[in-house]
Amino acid sequence: MHVCPACEQAQLPQARYCSECGTPLITRCPACAAINVRTRAACHRCGTGLQPATGVDADTRFDAVTIPTEVPEWPRLDDALSEGWPADPPTAVEATGTGEPAQAAQDVGADDARRRQKAERRAALRRARDRRAAAPSSLDVLVLESDPAARALLCRWLELFGFRPALAVSVPEADGLSLRQPHAAAFLGIGAGTDGQETADFCQHLQRARQGRPLALIAVLDADAHTDRVRLQLAGADAIVLRPVGRGDVARALEACGLALPHDPREGRAPATSIDD
Repeated sequence: MHVCPACEQAQLPQARYCSECGTPLITRCPACAAINVRTRAACHRCGTGLQPATGVDADTRFDAVTIPTEVPEWPRLDDALSEGWPADPPTAVEATGTGEPAQAAQDVGADDARRRQKAERRAALRRARDRRAAAPSSLDVLVLESDPAARALLCRWLELFGFRPALAVSVPEADGLSLRQPHAAAFLGIGAGTDGQETADFCQHLQRARQGRPLALIAVLDADAHTDRVRLQLAGADAIVLRPVGRGDVARALEACGLALPHDPREGRAPATSIDD
């Protein structure tokens, strides 16, 4: 109990604060052995009066104890790691010399977050553009979707982009189609009438295929299908789209997987007629 809990320096028995760093010292209650700071007059657990080890009353002030006016600054780990790195940019207060420090720090943090988000979006667009192929090796796209309305809508967008949908309403049927011919992409729907684990296993089978693997494995889910989303991601799905699937969802998912659209209605059109959800 005579060692500072912060800097572990030995202290005088009657001291209430560490003479090195100013941290309050601790003691044990003589009745219940609970740990208390020495500045307390009574135990926080049982209320027993706390007497200093020297027998002085608990309310006596220990003015003789020297409390440092300046707390020593301990070296930070990131200081050692960042040795030789460029200095951090000045904060808003340092740059302008005005403003409240707390509010300025929040503004700087918000600005940094927005800059990072913009940079990440630009990097994602560059990666997608760099990965985009001149044209897919096949125009056939495997569509596993048991819901008739969702299947019709997805096929409509694929045909708009110049693909030929190959339809399947069950995993065994989709497996047979995948063995019959190569597909540029596969949209794997999970919903009513489709077993999520069976679809995840099929997705993993396509992902590990040495020959004929679709360039894009895209899962089609309902917004609240959280378990199925995790299953498909673990099974190797390249992208996730949610029902109802819009034109923009299909275009972004294919481009994010590095698959060019054989026919892109956005090219040569005004922004008002671009592909959006």
